Amino acid sequence: MAPHVLAIGLEILAFTGLYVIVPNSPAPWRDGLIGGLLAVLLLGILKLVFALYFMVFRACQNIYGALATIPIFLIWLYAYWTVNLIGAVFGASFSDFSNIIAQLIAAGYVEMSEDQSLLLAHDPTSASLYDLCSDLGLATATETTDESGDPPAEKAGALAALRRRRGDRSRSAAGQHLSRIAG
Repeated sequence: MAPHVLAIGLEILAFTGLYVIVPNSPAPWRDGLIGGLLAVLLLGILKLVFALYFMVFRACQNIYGALATIPIFLIWLYAYWTVNLIGAVFGASFSDFSNIIAQLIAAGYVEMSEDQSLLLAHDPTSASLYDLCSDLGLATATETTDESGDPPAEKAGALAALRRRRGDRSRSAAGQHLSRIAG
């Protein structure tokens, strides 16, 4: 077995284990493997880009001398953890994607064809974003309040900050038809 194949296999195994074992919520092995494969692919591209960059541009060495390793290391650390987190987020959200598709099928927004592709089954001009959120069981701004019209005490601060940041755009956007929002 070639050393490169073994190294790639160990990287995939390490990332998969990281994405399955470390999270606080249970993660399926299949989703961890998908995230691990993506992370190894992106890490390979990152290694190639770094190698090409430092072969072509040696100005960092000329300017900083031996201290050039510090900014190079910090850039590598940042890029590596970005790749790691992209793989983790992708792997963690992969199972949620299939749940959302199932909810869209159950609500009648999409349907599965004979060749297992998804087809739009709902006219986007006849449904608003509010309708979509309601059909998917997602809370809207008006549903996050209690009987008195105020948000629950534990959510009041976070909701107030969110509303200040986004203004009243959410109310006007929720009434728009999906065709206007999508494009």
